[in-house]
Amino acid sequence: MTVSLPTTIRTAGPNDAGAITTLVHDAYSKWVPVIGREPLPMRVDYKSALAEYRFDLLTRGDQLLGIIATVTRADHLWIENIAVAPPEQGKGHGSTLLRHAEVLARAAGKPYIRLLTNGAFADNIALYKRHGFVVTATEPFMGGSTIHMAHTIDPAGWAMAQPVARQLDAYNAKDIERFMEPWAVDCRYYAFPDTLLASGAAEIRARHVERFQEPDLFGRLISRTVVGNLVADHETVTRNFPEGKGEVDVLCLYEVAEGKIVKAWFKMGEKRILAP
Repeated sequence: MTVSLPTTIRTAGPNDAGAITTLVHDAYSKWVPVIGREPLPMRVDYKSALAEYRFDLLTRGDQLLGIIATVTRADHLWIENIAVAPPEQGKGHGSTLLRHAEVLARAAGKPYIRLLTNGAFADNIALYKRHGFVVTATEPFMGGSTIHMAHTIDPAGWAMAQPVARQLDAYNAKDIERFMEPWAVDCRYYAFPDTLLASGAAEIRARHVERFQEPDLFGRLISRTVVGNLVADHETVTRNFPEGKGEVDVLCLYEVAEGKIVKAWFKMGEKRILAP
């Protein structure tokens, strides 16, 4: 019996430029006879683009299924490119990448996602509309049209997640003043389910003043879900353990009231020491 490997998303590095180029060319080649030219993504130097945009790769084992390129702007997350390998199209991978864009937007504290596409790319436009994107402008371009689209992330959920997003951003910057701002004065901090680790902002501050001394400390957001006034983050945290630099998966649950974090629970996975 053949066992199908799970799909995962990882951030691309410089060595992925060749694979990204091949996938994008394959994905967009079907549009050449439709518009009579190569779409602009086929002309991009992806070695240079990797320095300008964040590229996340959807993979299954060593197989590259799709890519999404994004950049954070003043009031929104911009999707520069999204593409799925032709044999994998129609399997929901485009939707997976768009949901990942929502995670990135929420993590960056941005209420909108914006993109543009060619007016002739009917399948792409239909996908975006299914995910809540609306057309905001249409303009002529190279004998066709460019369609500008935008998606507003759930306003209530976005607002509820803002204290959590701010404290994660400050955590990664090791800025203790900004980190403490979203926490209520009488907040409580637990190891899941009910082991109290810190009671009150002063004790939480003391824990993190020490934690911020770790040179490689960084929390990478994998997903964020908002249900009512609860915000659940799945993170992979890089830390400097006594045994050396390593990673640990953490499920973080925050209770938010009146714009402040009032309670938080943390469920830790097994730490993984990284090879030097």
